[in-house]
Amino acid sequence: MMTTLVLILSGILIGAGVGIIWRDARRTARDSFVSLRDTSRDKPPEAEITISHRTAKQDQGLGRSSADSYSPAFNELLQISAAARELDEPEPRRPALEKSWAALQPAIEAGVKSVNLVLRGIDVAVGEPGEPGWSYKNKGFGTFRRVSIGGESVAWLRLEVSADGLLHAAVKAHRDRWAHVAAAASKPIDGLDAVRAGDLLSECLQPSAAAAAQHLQKAGKPNGEAPREAPEDLLTAALRAANGALAQARASIVPLGPGAWDEQAQCHRTPFSIQVAGDEVARMHVDRLAHEIEVAVGVRDSRLANLGRRRRLPAAGLTIHALAEVIASCVWPAVARFRENQQTA
Repeated sequence: MMTTLVLILSGILIGAGVGIIWRDARRTARDSFVSLRDTSRDKPPEAEITISHRTAKQDQGLGRSSADSYSPAFNELLQISAAARELDEPEPRRPALEKSWAALQPAIEAGVKSVNLVLRGIDVAVGEPGEPGWSYKNKGFGTFRRVSIGGESVAWLRLEVSADGLLHAAVKAHRDRWAHVAAAASKPIDGLDAVRAGDLLSECLQPSAAAAAQHLQKAGKPNGEAPREAPEDLLTAALRAANGALAQARASIVPLGPGAWDEQAQCHRTPFSIQVAGDEVARMHVDRLAHEIEVAVGVRDSRLANLGRRRRLPAAGLTIHALAEVIASCVWPAVARFRENQQTA
């Protein structure tokens, strides 16, 4: 295709060049003058037709650039020729971006898997990738994936790398009625792992998750189907899902013992240890109150108090997914801080 385009442009250039030469020759004929030479008595005078041209130096002396000394038509011809060269020359950044995209695939796939695990409870799913390719004007290289809510494909998720060293995620709806799921986010590709890829996807899919929750409420399923499990079974299943999402960061939530009645807090409390690669980074407890479930994470170092989290959810209609999402969101700040300290050490 590129070769055909270059051949067509070459033919156009040749035709345009002949026309320009002929037109300029006729236009500048009035600048000709006659000079006599060799006027000796032995030979008859000879006349010579000479075309007057200004040199680039003379043009510069008059305050004009060398490009201005050409006719407008010739300048246009030069511009067409430059455009042809640009089409024919491959962009040197393309192989580098394609290589970067290939290197990111394990982290992206793991991130998609963890996000799908968390969003499964509200019927949100990210599909398989299509063939990788370049975006509009070759600004990025990546793939499209379908975003489904309740089994219906509602949007495209575009993941791509760009020349500025970022991984971009953008959600664009198929139809106007799903326009509120549109979102975009980006992260540097340097040091990108499964956890950070999952964070990028979670940020970009937040509007989709909110839309799915509203969709379930309109269908008469507030917060998803009410669980049939007893509170202990619900907590066990939610912890299993949260640990699955945290596994990519080598983090885990470990029970410190069975749940029991806490006289001081006046509730049923289950304690946990939050660990990263075997090191404890924080503590967590889950309290069963009269009508709510409370998840609280705290750290021992008072200087890191901002990492603590406390969230409550209504016990009525609580789903495994909703509880797992709250647990993971409360645990993650402490885990992320510990991982950052390890990487900088």
